[in-house]
Amino acid sequence: MAGKRFRDLSIVELDAHNTLVIACDCSAGIGEKELDTVLIDPAISAAYSVRAPLLELLCFGADPLTVVDTIGNEMTPTAERVIWGI
Repeated sequence: MAGKRFRDLSIVELDAHNTLVIACDCSAGIGEKELDTVLIDPAISAAYSVRAPLLELLCFGADPLTVVDTIGNEMTPTAERVIWGI
């Protein structure tokens, strides 16, 4: 199964009737940590990080099935705020 690309989307044809469309975003350096470039509540950063790929999928005509978030921080308080924002 060879994949295709359309703008920021990865497209994988699973069979004659099903296609998987993948979109992603990243929010590294945005949050409340000392060395973050943009200081903002992680919940707000998470909301916008989910919004961008969801809008890309919807504009392409794909139906979102799931959201996967990999959090590279401690659970309390940062990851809790990220999960709340999503």
